[in-house]
Amino acid sequence: MGSIKTFFYFYLLFIPITGIGQDKAEDPGARTWSHLDGRKIKAGIVEVVDKNVILKTPNGKSGPVELAKLSKEDQEYIAKWILNNAPPPEFGKPDTIIEITTLKGEMKYNKPIITVYPGKKIKLILRNQDDMHHNLAITKPGKGKDMKVAQEAWKLGADGFAKHWIPKHPDLLFASKMADPHSSSTLYFTAPKRTGKYPYVCTLPGHAQVMRGTMIVSKEINPLSELTFTLFKGSWKKIPDWNKIEPSGTDHVQSGKFDLSCTKERESFGIVFRGNIEAPKSGNYTFTVSSDDGSRLIINRKIIIDHDGVHGETPKSGKVQLEKGSHHIEVQYFEAGGGEALYVGWKIPGSKKEIALSVNKRPSGGNSPSGQLLVVEDEARIYRNFIQGAGSRAIGVGYPGGLNLAYDANNMRIAMLWLG
Repeated sequence: MGSIKTFFYFYLLFIPITGIGQDKAEDPGARTWSHLDGRKIKAGIVEVVDKNVILKTPNGKSGPVELAKLSKEDQEYIAKWILNNAPPPEFGKPDTIIEITTLKGEMKYNKPIITVYPGKKIKLILRNQDDMHHNLAITKPGKGKDMKVAQEAWKLGADGFAKHWIPKHPDLLFASKMADPHSSSTLYFTAPKRTGKYPYVCTLPGHAQVMRGTMIVSKEINPLSELTFTLFKGSWKKIPDWNKIEPSGTDHVQSGKFDLSCTKERESFGIVFRGNIEAPKSGNYTFTVSSDDGSRLIINRKIIIDHDGVHGETPKSGKVQLEKGSHHIEVQYFEAGGGEALYVGWKIPGSKKEIALSVNKRPSGGNSPSGQLLVVEDEARIYRNFIQGAGSRAIGVGYPGGLNLAYDANNMRIAMLWLG
């Protein structure tokens, strides 16, 4: 019943547009489609299924339209689109399907980093939500090679649109056809066997300076995708209600992992990371967060780890049952003062190995903190030193009998206590 309603609603979207002809290829905005009964609609192709084309309007509404009910010119356009988006002969079934979306009005891809396994068959779908045309070209590793390819594309001049702004260049590996506004383009390729970082970029004139990303070819696939961070400034002792605080900014995390270096703030700030995590199989997953100061890990909007408060870098774990597939993940963090640290890791079902989901590796836990070794005999010894997990102004105190403590002078508290 739902599909019938979708079709009927989308059918009604075809409205008469007087004085507007078919969009030219070089004009911005979605294509104008013509129904045989004279009605028209501006939309882009999502996909073609059997005898229907799925169209999507600039306001995000989508639905199927029978190919036979469209004009001859539209049917010829769809036939060409199918040809441009077909896999190469004998390509077979792709090992991995990746979707990258352009962000409307921002000249950005929604994924600044994608990870693929060496030698695997990749189907990459570029979904263009923008009012301009875009493409995606993958180049050889090396600084500046993506810009060299883009600059060569700009030399195409008047032939650029006909050639999808894809030049002949020795540094170019793979490239999609140009995606029309609010439409899509599909690229099929086999990932390089050599591990490394392969830049990708939009080669349309003026786009390459900001519209770019990195394809990481690695045997260790990053399960995180579409990871963003929202920065907040303020002083807290507990994780606040972020919805009641004005954010200082939001952007994609360039490293593709939980990473505090995405901000230059060092004191009195908070970050909320949001993204998706791909569970390779169904089962019980163990997550671990180690932070200085407070943190919280949320999966599918359910709190799994609550490590709130002002404290040194200490770990806390939690378990959650996940089905195979993509799940929403959120990590909230705040830094009150002193040292700042954030580690996130997980163990997949059946494995004892913990895999880091953050740029920082897991701190060596369970042992005495590293620092200057003092032999204490008859009286307490006090010294100033850096002790991991105790902040940037740590004061160590050693007592007779092997009792030691680390005092965090930034937050006026005992950060840790140990024997030996």
